[in-house]
Amino acid sequence: LIWEPWGIVGFGAQLLGLRVGLSLGLQTGRVVVGNADWEDNLVNSELKWRFNLSHSDQGSPWGSGGALQPLSWCAGHHSVEESVRALPGVDMHDGTISNVRVSGDLWGVENKERIFDMPPKVAAVLGRSEPNLFWWWTESTHYLHRPTEELGAFVEGQKARMGWKHPIIGIHMRLGVDKNREAQRFPNKYYIHEARRLRRLFGGVGTVFVCSDRRHAIERMVDEYGDEFEFLVQPRVEGALPMHYVHTDLALLAEADYLILTVSSNFGMAALYLNSWLHAHRPTYISMDDLFEGFRYYGYQMTLTYNPSSGVSDLGLRNCAPQIGYRGDVLLHIEDKGVEAEEVCEPVLGEELCIAPKKVVRKEGGGGR
Repeated sequence: LIWEPWGIVGFGAQLLGLRVGLSLGLQTGRVVVGNADWEDNLVNSELKWRFNLSHSDQGSPWGSGGALQPLSWCAGHHSVEESVRALPGVDMHDGTISNVRVSGDLWGVENKERIFDMPPKVAAVLGRSEPNLFWWWTESTHYLHRPTEELGAFVEGQKARMGWKHPIIGIHMRLGVDKNREAQRFPNKYYIHEARRLRRLFGGVGTVFVCSDRRHAIERMVDEYGDEFEFLVQPRVEGALPMHYVHTDLALLAEADYLILTVSSNFGMAALYLNSWLHAHRPTYISMDDLFEGFRYYGYQMTLTYNPSSGVSDLGLRNCAPQIGYRGDVLLHIEDKGVEAEEVCEPVLGEELCIAPKKVVRKEGGGGR
Protein backbone atom coordinates (compact mmCIF):
# COMPACT_ATOMS: atom_id res chain seq x y z
CA LEU A 1 0.00 0.00 0.00
CA ILE A 2 1.63 3.23 -1.14
CA TRP A 3 0.84 6.61 0.36
CA GLU A 4 -0.03 9.01 -2.40
CA PRO A 5 0.69 12.76 -2.34
CA TRP A 6 -2.49 14.72 -1.80
CA GLY A 7 -1.57 18.08 -3.25
CA ILE A 8 -1.48 21.33 -1.32
CA VAL A 9 -3.20 20.63 1.98
CA GLY A 10 -2.27 21.32 5.58
CA PHE A 11 -0.44 19.12 8.05
CA GLY A 12 -3.65 18.06 9.81
CA ALA A 13 -5.09 16.60 6.60
CA GLN A 14 -1.79 14.90 5.86
CA LEU A 15 -1.78 13.28 9.30
CA LEU A 16 -5.32 12.09 8.63
CA GLY A 17 -4.16 10.49 5.38
CA LEU A 18 -1.28 8.80 7.16
CA ARG A 19 -3.60 7.41 9.78
CA VAL A 20 -5.91 5.99 7.10
CA GLY A 21 -2.93 4.44 5.30
CA LEU A 22 -1.60 2.90 8.51
CA SER A 23 -5.00 1.44 9.36
CA LEU A 24 -5.64 0.03 5.88
CA GLY A 25 -2.18 -1.55 5.79
CA LEU A 26 -2.73 -3.26 9.13
CA GLN A 27 -6.24 -4.39 8.18
CA THR A 28 -5.17 -5.96 4.90
CA GLY A 29 -1.79 -7.32 5.98
CA ARG A 30 0.02 -5.22 3.39
CA VAL A 31 3.33 -3.45 3.74
CA VAL A 32 2.87 0.31 3.78
CA VAL A 33 5.43 2.03 1.53
CA GLY A 34 6.14 5.68 2.14
CA ASN A 35 6.41 7.98 -0.86
CA ALA A 36 9.35 10.35 -0.60
CA ASP A 37 7.60 12.85 -2.88
CA TRP A 38 4.56 12.66 -0.61
CA GLU A 39 6.60 13.43 2.48
CA ASP A 40 8.34 16.39 0.86
CA ASN A 41 4.95 17.60 -0.28
CA LEU A 42 3.60 17.26 3.25
CA VAL A 43 6.18 19.68 4.62
CA ASN A 44 6.03 22.14 1.76
CA SER A 45 2.24 22.23 1.77
CA GLU A 46 2.08 23.26 5.41
CA LEU A 47 4.81 25.84 4.96
CA LYS A 48 3.03 27.28 1.94
CA TRP A 49 -0.15 27.84 3.92
CA ARG A 50 1.26 28.98 7.23
CA PHE A 51 4.51 30.78 6.39
CA ASN A 52 3.96 31.77 2.75
CA LEU A 53 7.05 29.80 1.72
CA SER A 54 7.21 28.17 -1.69
CA HIS A 55 9.79 25.52 -0.85
CA SER A 56 11.77 24.00 1.99
CA ASP A 57 14.68 21.60 2.22
CA GLN A 58 13.57 20.21 5.58
CA GLY A 59 12.56 16.90 4.03
CA SER A 60 10.30 14.28 5.53
CA PRO A 61 9.11 14.86 9.13
CA TRP A 62 10.09 11.20 9.78
CA GLY A 63 13.33 11.23 7.82
CA SER A 64 16.92 11.62 8.98
CA GLY A 65 16.53 15.39 9.34
CA GLY A 66 12.92 15.33 10.48
CA ALA A 67 11.47 16.38 13.82
CA LEU A 68 9.36 13.24 14.38
CA GLN A 69 10.47 9.75 15.27
CA PRO A 70 10.68 7.24 12.39
CA LEU A 71 7.54 5.25 11.63
CA SER A 72 9.48 1.98 11.40
CA TRP A 73 13.00 0.56 11.50
CA CYS A 74 12.80 -0.48 7.86
CA ALA A 75 15.36 0.81 5.38
CA GLY A 76 14.26 3.80 3.36
CA HIS A 77 14.93 4.88 -0.19
CA HIS A 78 14.34 8.04 -2.16
CA SER A 79 11.87 6.48 -4.60
CA VAL A 80 8.84 4.24 -4.39
CA GLU A 81 10.36 1.80 -6.91
CA GLU A 82 13.51 1.22 -4.84
CA SER A 83 11.46 0.89 -1.65
CA VAL A 84 9.34 -1.81 -3.28
CA ARG A 85 12.47 -3.61 -4.52
CA ALA A 86 13.76 -3.76 -0.93
CA LEU A 87 10.72 -5.70 0.30
CA PRO A 88 11.30 -9.38 1.23
CA GLY A 89 10.44 -11.76 -1.59
CA VAL A 90 10.64 -9.14 -4.34
CA ASP A 91 12.78 -9.94 -7.37
CA MET A 92 15.33 -7.13 -7.50
CA HIS A 93 15.72 -7.68 -11.25
CA ASP A 94 12.02 -7.52 -12.09
CA GLY A 95 11.86 -4.89 -14.80
CA THR A 96 8.16 -4.20 -14.24
CA ILE A 97 8.89 -2.67 -10.86
CA SER A 98 10.18 0.44 -12.57
CA ASN A 99 6.62 1.01 -13.75
CA VAL A 100 4.99 0.52 -10.37
CA ARG A 101 1.98 2.76 -10.12
CA VAL A 102 1.55 4.96 -7.05
CA SER A 103 -2.09 4.14 -6.97
CA GLY A 104 -4.85 4.44 -4.88
CA ASP A 105 -6.57 7.37 -3.64
CA LEU A 106 -6.91 6.21 -0.03
CA TRP A 107 -10.39 7.70 -0.13
CA GLY A 108 -11.36 5.44 -3.04
CA VAL A 109 -14.81 3.89 -3.06
CA GLU A 110 -13.32 0.44 -2.46
CA ASN A 111 -11.95 1.63 0.90
CA LYS A 112 -14.92 3.73 1.88
CA GLU A 113 -16.09 1.59 4.79
CA ARG A 114 -12.71 0.32 5.93
CA ILE A 115 -11.45 3.72 7.01
CA PHE A 116 -13.83 3.46 9.96
CA ASP A 117 -12.64 -0.02 10.96
CA MET A 118 -9.99 -1.03 13.47
CA PRO A 119 -7.25 -3.54 12.63
CA PRO A 120 -8.40 -6.71 14.44
CA LYS A 121 -5.14 -7.48 16.27
CA VAL A 122 -4.34 -3.95 17.41
CA ALA A 123 -6.35 -4.06 20.63
CA ALA A 124 -4.73 -7.31 21.73
CA VAL A 125 -1.23 -6.01 21.09
CA LEU A 126 -1.83 -2.70 22.85
CA GLY A 127 -3.70 -4.27 25.75
CA ARG A 128 -7.12 -2.69 25.34
CA SER A 129 -9.92 -5.04 26.41
CA GLU A 130 -12.76 -3.07 24.81
CA PRO A 131 -11.30 -0.94 22.02
CA ASN A 132 -13.29 1.58 20.05
CA LEU A 133 -12.69 3.90 17.13
CA PHE A 134 -11.85 6.95 19.22
CA TRP A 135 -9.31 4.95 21.21
CA TRP A 136 -7.69 3.63 18.02
CA TRP A 137 -7.48 7.02 16.31
CA THR A 138 -6.03 8.49 19.50
CA GLU A 139 -3.35 5.80 19.68
CA SER A 140 -2.47 5.91 15.98
CA THR A 141 -2.28 9.72 15.89
CA HIS A 142 0.09 9.64 18.86
CA TYR A 143 2.23 7.06 17.06
CA LEU A 144 2.49 9.31 14.01
CA HIS A 145 3.43 12.40 16.04
CA ARG A 146 6.20 11.38 18.45
CA PRO A 147 8.79 14.17 18.73
CA THR A 148 12.48 13.49 18.40
CA GLU A 149 14.75 14.47 21.26
CA GLU A 150 15.64 17.67 19.40
CA LEU A 151 12.01 18.68 18.88
CA GLY A 152 11.19 17.75 22.48
CA ALA A 153 13.91 20.13 23.66
CA PHE A 154 12.51 22.88 21.41
CA VAL A 155 9.02 22.36 22.87
CA GLU A 156 10.34 22.59 26.42
CA GLY A 157 12.33 25.68 25.49
CA GLN A 158 9.22 27.36 24.09
CA LYS A 159 7.32 26.54 27.27
CA ALA A 160 10.06 28.13 29.36
CA ARG A 161 10.15 31.23 27.15
CA MET A 162 6.37 31.65 27.38
CA GLY A 163 6.09 30.88 31.08
CA TRP A 164 3.94 27.78 30.61
CA LYS A 165 1.67 26.99 33.55
CA HIS A 166 -1.34 24.93 34.54
CA PRO A 167 -4.28 25.01 34.40
CA ILE A 168 -4.34 26.29 30.85
CA ILE A 169 -6.81 26.52 27.96
CA GLY A 170 -5.55 25.67 24.47
CA ILE A 171 -7.22 27.47 21.56
CA HIS A 172 -6.69 26.58 17.91
CA MET A 173 -8.25 28.92 15.32
CA ARG A 174 -8.41 27.55 11.77
CA LEU A 175 -8.81 30.71 9.70
CA GLY A 176 -7.06 30.17 6.35
CA VAL A 177 -8.71 31.59 3.26
CA ASP A 178 -9.51 28.07 2.05
CA LYS A 179 -11.58 27.52 5.19
CA ASN A 180 -14.47 29.45 3.65
CA ARG A 181 -15.05 26.56 1.28
CA GLU A 182 -14.98 23.93 4.01
CA ALA A 183 -16.72 25.28 7.07
CA GLN A 184 -17.68 28.42 8.92
CA ARG A 185 -14.95 30.63 10.34
CA PHE A 186 -15.57 32.16 13.76
CA PRO A 187 -14.54 35.61 15.02
CA ASN A 188 -12.33 35.97 18.10
CA LYS A 189 -15.16 36.91 20.41
CA TYR A 190 -16.81 33.51 19.92
CA TYR A 191 -13.66 31.74 21.11
CA ILE A 192 -13.41 34.10 24.08
CA HIS A 193 -17.05 33.41 24.95
CA GLU A 194 -16.18 29.70 25.25
CA ALA A 195 -13.01 30.48 27.23
CA ARG A 196 -15.16 32.38 29.73
CA ARG A 197 -17.46 29.37 29.97
CA LEU A 198 -14.52 27.09 30.77
CA ARG A 199 -13.32 29.60 33.35
CA ARG A 200 -16.71 29.50 35.09
CA LEU A 201 -16.90 25.72 34.95
CA PHE A 202 -13.39 24.93 36.14
CA GLY A 203 -12.46 27.31 38.87
CA GLY A 204 -11.26 30.49 37.27
CA VAL A 205 -8.62 29.26 34.82
CA GLY A 206 -7.22 32.41 33.22
CA THR A 207 -4.24 31.32 31.10
CA VAL A 208 -4.70 30.64 27.39
CA PHE A 209 -2.30 29.22 24.81
CA VAL A 210 -3.49 30.31 21.37
CA CYS A 211 -2.30 29.26 17.92
CA SER A 212 -3.63 29.67 14.41
CA ASP A 213 -2.71 29.52 10.74
CA ARG A 214 -3.20 33.30 10.71
CA ARG A 215 -0.75 35.21 12.91
CA HIS A 216 -2.68 38.50 12.75
CA ALA A 217 -5.73 36.80 14.31
CA ILE A 218 -3.61 35.80 17.31
CA GLU A 219 -2.27 39.34 17.65
CA ARG A 220 -5.78 40.78 17.50
CA MET A 221 -7.04 38.40 20.19
CA VAL A 222 -4.17 39.32 22.50
CA ASP A 223 -4.74 43.05 21.90
CA GLU A 224 -8.49 42.86 22.47
CA TYR A 225 -8.65 40.47 25.43
CA GLY A 226 -5.20 40.66 27.00
CA ASP A 227 -6.61 42.44 30.06
CA GLU A 228 -9.00 39.56 30.70
CA PHE A 229 -6.80 36.50 30.03
CA GLU A 230 -3.08 35.82 30.17
CA PHE A 231 -2.19 34.72 26.63
CA LEU A 232 0.79 32.54 25.79
CA VAL A 233 1.96 32.64 22.17
CA GLN A 234 4.93 30.87 20.63
CA PRO A 235 7.83 33.33 20.24
CA ARG A 236 9.99 33.25 17.14
CA VAL A 237 13.43 31.72 17.77
CA GLU A 238 16.40 32.51 15.56
CA GLY A 239 17.45 29.51 13.52
CA ALA A 240 14.36 27.42 14.29
CA LEU A 241 12.88 25.49 11.39
CA PRO A 242 9.35 26.60 10.42
CA MET A 243 7.91 23.09 10.86
CA HIS A 244 9.14 23.09 14.48
CA TYR A 245 6.47 25.69 15.25
CA VAL A 246 3.79 23.53 13.63
CA HIS A 247 4.78 20.44 15.62
CA THR A 248 5.06 22.51 18.80
CA ASP A 249 1.55 23.88 18.35
CA LEU A 250 0.26 20.30 18.34
CA ALA A 251 2.41 19.30 21.30
CA LEU A 252 1.25 22.24 23.43
CA LEU A 253 -2.40 21.82 22.51
CA ALA A 254 -1.99 18.22 23.60
CA GLU A 255 -0.69 19.34 27.00
CA ALA A 256 -3.48 21.87 27.61
CA ASP A 257 -6.01 21.05 30.33
CA TYR A 258 -8.92 22.26 28.20
CA LEU A 259 -9.29 22.71 24.44
CA ILE A 260 -11.30 25.04 22.22
CA LEU A 261 -11.18 24.11 18.55
CA THR A 262 -13.19 23.35 15.43
CA VAL A 263 -13.60 19.68 14.59
CA SER A 264 -13.96 20.70 10.94
CA SER A 265 -10.21 21.37 11.10
CA ASN A 266 -8.08 18.28 10.63
CA PHE A 267 -5.28 20.03 12.53
CA GLY A 268 -7.70 20.67 15.40
CA MET A 269 -8.75 17.03 15.37
CA ALA A 270 -5.11 15.89 15.49
CA ALA A 271 -4.66 18.13 18.53
CA LEU A 272 -7.75 16.59 20.14
CA TYR A 273 -6.45 13.05 19.64
CA LEU A 274 -3.03 13.96 21.01
CA ASN A 275 -4.68 15.68 23.97
CA SER A 276 -6.80 12.59 24.52
CA TRP A 277 -3.68 10.40 24.62
CA LEU A 278 -2.20 12.52 27.43
CA HIS A 279 -5.49 12.64 29.35
CA ALA A 280 -6.42 8.96 29.55
CA HIS A 281 -8.68 9.17 26.48
CA ARG A 282 -10.94 11.65 28.27
CA PRO A 283 -10.26 15.12 26.80
CA THR A 284 -12.10 18.19 28.05
CA TYR A 285 -12.89 20.30 25.02
CA ILE A 286 -15.35 22.64 23.30
CA SER A 287 -15.80 22.52 19.55
CA MET A 288 -17.09 25.60 17.74
CA ASP A 289 -18.74 23.35 15.13
CA ASP A 290 -19.76 19.72 14.78
CA LEU A 291 -18.61 18.73 11.30
CA PHE A 292 -15.72 16.29 10.96
CA GLU A 293 -14.40 17.72 7.69
CA GLY A 294 -12.20 14.78 6.73
CA PHE A 295 -15.14 12.47 5.97
CA ARG A 296 -17.76 14.93 4.79
CA TYR A 297 -17.02 14.08 1.17
CA TYR A 298 -18.40 10.62 1.78
CA GLY A 299 -21.59 12.02 3.25
CA TYR A 300 -20.58 10.98 6.78
CA GLN A 301 -20.36 12.94 9.98
CA MET A 302 -18.47 11.77 13.03
CA THR A 303 -19.83 12.43 16.50
CA LEU A 304 -17.79 12.17 19.69
CA THR A 305 -19.64 11.20 22.85
CA TYR A 306 -18.63 10.45 26.43
CA ASN A 307 -20.40 7.86 28.54
CA PRO A 308 -20.09 8.96 32.21
CA SER A 309 -21.16 5.59 33.57
CA SER A 310 -18.43 3.67 31.73
CA GLY A 311 -15.90 6.50 31.52
CA VAL A 312 -15.41 5.78 27.81
CA SER A 313 -15.30 8.23 24.90
CA ASP A 314 -16.26 6.91 21.47
CA LEU A 315 -16.85 8.08 17.93
CA GLY A 316 -20.14 7.53 16.19
CA LEU A 317 -20.87 7.59 12.47
CA ARG A 318 -23.94 9.06 10.81
CA ASN A 319 -25.02 10.27 7.41
CA CYS A 320 -24.65 14.04 7.35
CA ALA A 321 -26.03 14.73 3.87
CA PRO A 322 -29.80 15.25 3.58
CA GLN A 323 -31.25 12.74 1.12
CA ILE A 324 -33.70 13.75 -1.58
CA GLY A 325 -35.77 11.31 -3.66
CA TYR A 326 -36.10 12.28 -7.32
CA ARG A 327 -37.52 10.04 -10.09
CA GLY A 328 -36.21 6.89 -8.47
CA ASP A 329 -32.77 8.34 -7.65
CA VAL A 330 -31.46 8.97 -4.13
CA LEU A 331 -29.74 12.37 -4.18
CA LEU A 332 -27.52 13.98 -1.56
CA HIS A 333 -27.52 17.68 -0.70
CA ILE A 334 -23.86 18.53 -0.08
CA GLU A 335 -21.56 21.53 0.02
CA ASP A 336 -20.17 22.70 -3.30
CA LYS A 337 -16.42 23.42 -3.43
CA GLY A 338 -16.39 24.30 -7.12
CA VAL A 339 -14.55 27.42 -8.23
CA GLU A 340 -17.74 29.01 -9.58
CA ALA A 341 -19.77 28.39 -6.42
CA GLU A 342 -20.75 31.43 -4.34
CA GLU A 343 -21.17 31.59 -0.58
CA VAL A 344 -24.25 32.90 1.17
CA CYS A 345 -23.35 35.48 3.80
CA GLU A 346 -25.60 37.10 6.40
CA PRO A 347 -24.93 39.27 9.48
CA VAL A 348 -25.29 37.29 12.70
CA LEU A 349 -24.70 38.88 16.10
CA GLY A 350 -22.95 41.77 14.44
CA GLU A 351 -20.63 39.56 12.38
CA GLU A 352 -20.91 38.46 8.76
CA LEU A 353 -21.00 34.67 8.79
CA CYS A 354 -20.89 32.67 5.57
CA ILE A 355 -22.49 29.38 4.56
CA ALA A 356 -20.86 27.31 1.85
CA PRO A 357 -22.90 26.83 -1.36
CA LYS A 358 -24.77 23.58 -1.90
CA LYS A 359 -25.32 21.19 -4.78
CA VAL A 360 -27.24 17.95 -5.28
CA VAL A 361 -25.48 14.78 -6.44
CA ARG A 362 -26.47 11.15 -6.87
CA LYS A 363 -25.81 9.05 -3.80
CA GLU A 364 -23.27 6.90 -5.69
CA GLY A 365 -21.15 10.01 -6.27
CA GLY A 366 -22.37 10.92 -9.78
CA GLY A 367 -22.54 14.35 -11.32
CA GLY A 368 -24.43 17.32 -9.96
CA ARG A 369 -28.04 18.11 -10.77
